[in-house]
Amino acid sequence: MTDPGRVVVLGGSGFLGRHIAAAFAATGREVLAVSRNPRSGPHRVRHLAMDLCTEEPPQRLGRVLRDVHPAVVVNAVGVIWAADERALAQTNTRTAQQVVEGVAALPYRPRLLHIGTVYEHAPSPLGKATGVDTPELPISAYGRTKLLGSRAVLNATADGRVDGAVLRPSVVVGPGIASHSLLGRVADELAGMREGGSVVLRPGHLSGRRDFIDVRDVAAAVVAAASAMVTGQVIPLGRGEAVPVRRLVEMLVAVSGMPAVVEETVQERTVPARRSGADWLCVDISTAQRTLGWRPSVSLEDSVRSLWEERTSPGTTRPVPAGEHPAPRPA
Repeated sequence: MTDPGRVVVLGGSGFLGRHIAAAFAATGREVLAVSRNPRSGPHRVRHLAMDLCTEEPPQRLGRVLRDVHPAVVVNAVGVIWAADERALAQTNTRTAQQVVEGVAALPYRPRLLHIGTVYEHAPSPLGKATGVDTPELPISAYGRTKLLGSRAVLNATADGRVDGAVLRPSVVVGPGIASHSLLGRVADELAGMREGGSVVLRPGHLSGRRDFIDVRDVAAAVVAAASAMVTGQVIPLGRGEAVPVRRLVEMLVAVSGMPAVVEETVQERTVPARRSGADWLCVDISTAQRTLGWRPSVSLEDSVRSLWEERTSPGTTRPVPAGEHPAPRPA
């Protein structure tokens, strides 16, 4: 059997990155996970400490790539919560540009898969899905900085410098979700309840509808893209359905078995749009189905249950290191 080649996952200990690394390892590939705060992972995943979101010389990344000689490089570095747009630009834009330069300088051409976000597109009207034809007009600093990173990959691909593609997931949920995400905060609060107690949860804005996708489905799409004949393309990822945000929160409460009540204030309901986008998000996943032979397979019920089980298992490390790609917060 032909060796499909090594894989380097940048941001490999983040929420998305660690699942992507595990998915590649499950196929038998050797994986190097590069991150600021390495964690132990599954068999066949090695870890390297490197802070890709600082002014560390990009030449070091180039040396690592030359030494490892990967067949696939996945850029899963990104951040949504930052103090200002400059910090977002450093992580989401500049790091992506440095990755492009590092890959382009190699004496051969590995696959470069960049993890963007559907928030690089303009919000779609109620009832309309976001797809490849949706204008790239992000309304948030997060979306703008991520779009510049994606364009660095697509422009370099168009110039023949790299063999790249951009995957744009919607709102990612599942085991290992960050504590500063909506479901992460709710899970932490539920996990901290004392036995026999009760609590009123006020998680914020819940009246919107979002397209939630499990992190393991995203990882499966990345693995599929590694061998698919897709170059210079944008591939939106989601479940293809807009689900009430409140339903996900109530689903998590039900799975936890905790006597909690979810409340939303009138003031919070009247906010027309949040940092991450408008109050409606549904993704057209036909491009991923056609080009990758992929479709989501993890139900939202399974996603929420796995999230809770990991959150409450002994030894769980909850925070996602800063600068490593968390899921976009759906509110």
